[in-house]
Amino acid sequence: MLMILMLKKWMNKILLILFFLLVCSNSFAKILSFKCEKIYSRDGGEANYENSDIMLIQIDTNKREIYEYSDTMSRISPKWKISKVTEFAYESNEVIDFNNDGYTSAHFNRWTGEFISQTNIDSPFYKYSCEPTRKLY
Repeated sequence: MLMILMLKKWMNKILLILFFLLVCSNSFAKILSFKCEKIYSRDGGEANYENSDIMLIQIDTNKREIYEYSDTMSRISPKWKISKVTEFAYESNEVIDFNNDGYTSAHFNRWTGEFISQTNIDSPFYKYSCEPTRKLY
């Protein structure tokens, strides 16, 4: 009888520890936000160095996704599935809810803040310079 009570007590402790581990594991997930200015785009053979387009990029490290939010809605704002994380970059070759043609890519350089994306072979190639943001309120 004493053995059963001790076993029950240990099981409760183990369950409590497992519960805290599951709850605390989500605390390491981050959403990184960046304000990005377009520095270059190429549509077909035509290059454009006009940097009037500004957008917000959010990188969700828990879901492994990159979100693009255009300020002018001048282009579709895709959501990327991160396929590779290295010391230097977040990389993707898959756009979520979008037509993938095998020529899809996004690359966020973690050291320089440069973001490059192209949703398919017929869409323009974009290059942005990004800086971390902070909430204003």
